[in-house]
Amino acid sequence: MREFGLSPSEFWRLGVAEWRWLAVDAAARGAPAPMSAKELEDLMRCYPDRNQ
Repeated sequence: MREFGLSPSEFWRLGVAEWRWLAVDAAARGAPAPMSAKELEDLMRCYPDRNQ
């Protein structure tokens, strides 16, 4: 969220509506699409948590 000039603490204080507004704005500006559930599963399979 650096492109919006937010510090990490400001980002974590965002409400759901504010976060969605920023996400839609980023998508409209050509930001990459979010990861799909399948892509996340593949990533988790390739890089499993070691502490479990």
